[in-house]
Amino acid sequence: MTDTRWLAMIVWAAVGCGAESAPTTTAIPCTVVAHAGAESTMLVGEARAARAARQSASADFTLAVPGASSIELQLTAVGCNCYQVQHGARSLKVGDHVVIPSGSATRVQIVAQPTVEPGIRHYHAEFSGRRSDGTPFSFPLTHAIRTRADVVVRPDVLHVDVKPRALASAERIPVLIEQHVRADSTNELSAVWDELPSGLAATVPFLLEPPTEVSTGLWRVRWRSSLSTTINDLTPAEQPWRLPIVSRQQGREVARTSCMLIARRQSGISAPALVHFGRLSPASAAVRRVQLRALDDVSFAISSVGVRAGGVDVRVTRHVSLPEHWLELRAEGSDEPISDVLTIETDHPASPRLQIAVRALAAQSADERVSNPH
Repeated sequence: MTDTRWLAMIVWAAVGCGAESAPTTTAIPCTVVAHAGAESTMLVGEARAARAARQSASADFTLAVPGASSIELQLTAVGCNCYQVQHGARSLKVGDHVVIPSGSATRVQIVAQPTVEPGIRHYHAEFSGRRSDGTPFSFPLTHAIRTRADVVVRPDVLHVDVKPRALASAERIPVLIEQHVRADSTNELSAVWDELPSGLAATVPFLLEPPTEVSTGLWRVRWRSSLSTTINDLTPAEQPWRLPIVSRQQGREVARTSCMLIARRQSGISAPALVHFGRLSPASAAVRRVQLRALDDVSFAISSVGVRAGGVDVRVTRHVSLPEHWLELRAEGSDEPISDVLTIETDHPASPRLQIAVRALAAQSADERVSNPH
């Protein structure tokens, strides 16, 4: 919602006085008149409207002196200089004093600029004074303002893998739509996808759970939906795609957001960067199988394989054009370590040459076996 009805709802805080280094039998000669809640909530849309109108959010505290004598309070600490502590039209600084006559009350405000980012911010101010017997006391005024997004989609970034002439995603992509709305009820509130690009389809969002009133007059509604796509290598590469979604109530747009779809156009051959045989003892051998797979499903043939130092034997299991191949690497145990490079030549247009590191540790010496018996 973009209206500013929240401004008519003064942000109240509920706190009480607390003694510091004072006898518990001596009453603090002031009270903080508490109002409902130590936290208030704004929507991002409300915060933006308030900032555009140069309006602030405030937490109001009424300090009363029920005794027969007046009291002088001093502001001794604030959280930071990003908000103000006000007494009437006066902006208080640390060290300033406030006098409350006997039998009366005064109002102190914590005033902050609304934040337009979702999250929670905490505010506090500490006052101190002295009792009639000279003993000191202090108490804090604290409040928190939570800013909630009007509507969000989770995840806000979606990925699909694009393959040639095939569906980019065989499975549906689930999404969660969460709305916060300030209203008397959530009747006739709905979420709809708005003008999806060609190649995308979405299910009609359905309620995941009954709406929840997170604070007075503020509701949270969650829908579930899913996306499917027929994006392939012939689809124009207009990425990322912005997928808008709108919430409406009684035909009126309440809020709007979007998520992003990124198409990962995979190509080339996937292969391991390293093949390690571990430690090889003399007169032993080890075999490792290596998979080469075309990420774009393009069939390819292996024209040659070879190792630079020749310490490893390589065998191609099939000499035909396929999207996937397996190699068998065989290494003999030795007193010397193996540090080699396997080079593979293919006819795949995106991966004509692949290189894989090949490693093996030398056999343990007698001294190593004594120092490392396990």
